[in-house]
Amino acid sequence: MIYLSQLTPRVDKQVVREQLQNPYQLHKTLACAYGDARQKVNLLYRIENIQYTPRILVQATAMPNWDGMRSDCKAGFAPNSPPTKSLDLKFHQHQQFRFRLIANPTKKVARIREDGSKWHSKRMPLYKPEQQHGWLDRKASQSGFVLNRLEITQPQIQWGMKVDKDNQHHNIKIYSVQFDGLLTITDADQFQQAWQKGIGPAKAFGCGLLSIGRA
Repeated sequence: MIYLSQLTPRVDKQVVREQLQNPYQLHKTLACAYGDARQKVNLLYRIENIQYTPRILVQATAMPNWDGMRSDCKAGFAPNSPPTKSLDLKFHQHQQFRFRLIANPTKKVARIREDGSKWHSKRMPLYKPEQQHGWLDRKASQSGFVLNRLEITQPQIQWGMKVDKDNQHHNIKIYSVQFDGLLTITDADQFQQAWQKGIGPAKAFGCGLLSIGRA
């Protein structure tokens, strides 16, 4: 079961303006609606602008409780406890859907220390449309679908601040693009997992939510 909410944030509130500029902090704020289960609900979100008004789509595998947010955040993001739609879709092979996905297309590049030993790899953004298309083709093959049509738009760089377990603050730069198109399911179980868990990295920065609609 998937639970989908749409928030209309009040941009006249300072806390809203600040968090819209810090997607990692926004993710933490939205997670408060899921209480102690926040790490287990596959929380995904996406910011969209509709006629210059921001909307936030929030998806998870549990019902949110918007009263669980900090009072100033609730007043800014969910003052009226927005309704939540429950979706229990059953997928099958050859089914077609229109889709939208804001994603962080990257490749991992190995890093080598001066002594020749391997260090942890680093994600590097893919800026060229043909690279981005190839990235999504690979993700699609791992996620039980193929692409029939694809449009790539709205490239942007977002900044966020992440705090690690030692309370150290790190500024993180995320490059994202918007994918729209038509897909066909090739493996229903894999697609179900991708729909619930999202696609690609940077999910805590507003990437990965796969929205689908009738073809």
